[in-house]
Amino acid sequence: MTRYDVSEMLPLERSRLKDRLTEAGIEFSIAELVLSIDHKDEEQTDLILVEVEEFGLRLREEFSRDARAREGDVQALSCEVCGESPAAEINLRRMVGMVIITETFNYSAILCDGCAAAATSSTQQQTAIKGWTSLTSAAMNPFVIAGNARSRRNHRRKLQGGK
Repeated sequence: MTRYDVSEMLPLERSRLKDRLTEAGIEFSIAELVLSIDHKDEEQTDLILVEVEEFGLRLREEFSRDARAREGDVQALSCEVCGESPAAEINLRRMVGMVIITETFNYSAILCDGCAAAATSSTQQQTAIKGWTSLTSAAMNPFVIAGNARSRRNHRRKLQGGK
């Protein structure tokens, strides 16, 4: 019998290890956080352990990045469009007036500076073009455009380290 100490693994890693060993047809037991296998399966188990440990490393990095993002670290966030960092959340609104009714669209995403600039520009253009054709939208449109400009300024401030 060959034994491996799996006490340092996260529960999710141990679960993945069990799944991979089962898929490979390796008979094993885990008791008191010690994995036991037959000597003949040692080489294949070593390869599976390396794979599971790499998975665990990525998992720990993701947990760390999530924790930093919750604390407000914009370097820990990636843009939802291009994947660049730093990124921060931005909320934009677009208004469309349709003679009698008005429709408002809300857009919220975690974006880098370049993607936020493009999204803001597109939203502002659409609002400026389509936001004047009903009484309600004509009255509200300047506030929506100003709100988007404020959201963009706040987004830039977040990216520069401000809250």
